[in-house]
Amino acid sequence: VCMDGSFHKYVFTLDGNCNREAYDVFLDVCDDEEF
Repeated sequence: VCMDGSFHKYVFTLDGNCNREAYDVFLDVCDDEEF
């Protein structure tokens, strides 16, 4: 999970390529909370 609340999931294929499998943005997760 990135600092701006976005979430990326990457997968590697058998031939070495990288594909982005999932992407989502959680806008209200990090508003007032510190990690």
